[in-house]
Amino acid sequence: MADNFTKFLRKLSRKDKERLLAAYQQILRRDFGGLQIRKLVGQKDIFRVRLGRIRIIYWDNDKDTPEILKATFRDDSTYRDF
Repeated sequence: MADNFTKFLRKLSRKDKERLLAAYQQILRRDFGGLQIRKLVGQKDIFRVRLGRIRIIYWDNDKDTPEILKATFRDDSTYRDF
């Protein structure tokens, strides 16, 4: 797991942490059922998963395991660097 993902996990409540880890495992298995996924506008292989107010942004090129780029609460700067 990326360091920023691990740091973000520490900030969450137990319930949110369990939901985030479950979604993380689904993304790695490419089992997207039940997840609210959208492709980021203007990006080729970058997607976001919506978990209430939490967003997981990941890169998926269909060749390797998806890579988690960022996990954060939704705000004005969530998608700025992509």
